[in-house]
Amino acid sequence: MIRFYPKFILALLLIGILAGLSGVFLTWLLHIVQHEVYGVVPREHISFRIIVEQATPWRRLVALLCCGLLAGVGWWLIRCLGAPLVTIEKAVNTSQKLPLKTTIIHALLQIITVAMGSPLGRESAPREMAAAFSERVVQCLRLTKTERHILIACGSGAGLAAVYNVPLASVVFILETLLFTWHRRTVGAALICCGVSVGISRWGLGDTVQYTLPSLQVDLNFLFWSLLAGPFLAIGAYLFERNLTIVSKVPRNGAIMILASVLCFGVIGLLAMWLPEILGNGKAGTELSFDASIGWKYALALFAGKWLSVMLATAAGDLPSF
Repeated sequence: MIRFYPKFILALLLIGILAGLSGVFLTWLLHIVQHEVYGVVPREHISFRIIVEQATPWRRLVALLCCGLLAGVGWWLIRCLGAPLVTIEKAVNTSQKLPLKTTIIHALLQIITVAMGSPLGRESAPREMAAAFSERVVQCLRLTKTERHILIACGSGAGLAAVYNVPLASVVFILETLLFTWHRRTVGAALICCGVSVGISRWGLGDTVQYTLPSLQVDLNFLFWSLLAGPFLAIGAYLFERNLTIVSKVPRNGAIMILASVLCFGVIGLLAMWLPEILGNGKAGTELSFDASIGWKYALALFAGKWLSVMLATAAGDLPSF
């Protein structure tokens, strides 16, 4: 079991700072690329949904074709020239180390492609980068295997906290998804790391709110609907995960993956000509749903389009990194 002594506390503070700075840098990079790709003045503070909706359909298609080319070449080069990538989950649960340079390059490639319209989440890049920095901190301070296990998980969660401004949710992510424990010292370590990270990100990005929700009256009808919807949502999540597992096993060997990436992202671009909200990490479609701005037909089309686009992006070469 871990204990809080000066060197371990120093590691938590350093990892929190590095995770926060990573989140700030990657968020800035995300916005810069979005503005350049879709022709928006960088001074304008508008959501990605508005950016892609205002872009012409042909511009969205060209952006996704370029995204596919960049992604395909980038992933091919990483596999040919870089050290083998290690998932965060594997790094936490085994002694396999995260390769610093390759992981950072992969994170940068992820955030750039998401900015160009890849339908995957933007949280993977800061989690990977923060976890890679955590690995280096552990090595420099010569900490134990148990401490490494805790610190890499905390670093990954702190990266998530930095980009979404969600310290408590990130603590739950660390404890429930990576460490599977609620021991008080582990909770304390996660709180320190995520708290420092969010403090840094609020200094660099401001105290932002991801979603502005309308006022909601919780009554018996709402609770009854939630009770009925829960099982269907769970089944949907299970089927989505099964599909993702199958698609992620598609062979990605040789330069043919470049062509596959261009084709997959080209299909996503075609879908985005009519469904622009499928682009990016899902926030665009979610905002429309929260505001009740769309009917059930368009919502169903967005659901199907987003599902298909995520599968295509995964088949093209990018792998989830929990």
